[in-house]
Amino acid sequence: MSTEVRDYLLGLQARIVAATEAESGEAFLTDAWQREPGGKLEGDGLSRLIEGGRLLERGGCNFSHVKGQTLPVAATQHRAAELANAPFEAMGVSLVFHPRNPYVPTVHMNVRMLAALPRGREPVVWFGTASRRTRSTSIAASASRCCRSATTSTRASSAGATSTSSSSTATSRAGSAASSSTTSPKAASPTASS
Repeated sequence: MSTEVRDYLLGLQARIVAATEAESGEAFLTDAWQREPGGKLEGDGLSRLIEGGRLLERGGCNFSHVKGQTLPVAATQHRAAELANAPFEAMGVSLVFHPRNPYVPTVHMNVRMLAALPRGREPVVWFGTASRRTRSTSIAASASRCCRSATTSTRASSAGATSTSSSSTATSRAGSAASSSTTSPKAASPTASS
């Protein structure tokens, strides 16, 4: 599953950047990074950035994929205590666009996956999304249409995973289309770790 989610998220990042470049006619800079193996976190990512464009004053659409030997205490402190000290894997796409036009809102969006990998047990996988726009001088009706459109687009592009346009966490049994909004994770299928 890890490879499939990674490919999906890298594709999502590529589609967002390509659509924005096509609209603006300006290219994003690319910065690939990698954390050295053996540290507290290891992994890699791809930052796509633009600054001083005619459409976006500043923008970033970033992908990251990290692994660690122990889940942070905050991740298991109030729930899922049985996952304490489990290794984990996390990946996602994070976007912040600051348009040049003051009538267009700033947009923030995250799509993420976190997998706890307890030794000798099935992986536990969370999927989550969040998006928001910062108020601008736009007309309220226009802003409302924008949010409804973004919510519909996010839901349509997430085949098999729950997504919402507000900060929430959804869980999904890996490999199934059934998912529900809840704070309690469900175990993923044994084929979920790849």
